[in-house]
Amino acid sequence: MKYLKVERKWALVIALILTLAAVVQITSMDLSAGVRDIGKIIGTFVIPGAFYFIAFAPKSDDEK
Repeated sequence: MKYLKVERKWALVIALILTLAAVVQITSMDLSAGVRDIGKIIGTFVIPGAFYFIAFAPKSDDEK
């Protein structure tokens, strides 16, 4: 199994901050409205997920 290595520490820090904010937002959200809230939930976790991807994605030869 290939182990993940953090390539961009700044992106990991941003992802962790956004994940904590997402958890707080989801726990305080009223989920009775329906479809609009599903979009909010998905958007709340997609943005930190993108930063996790950036943090662990291998650097190209130009960036090293």
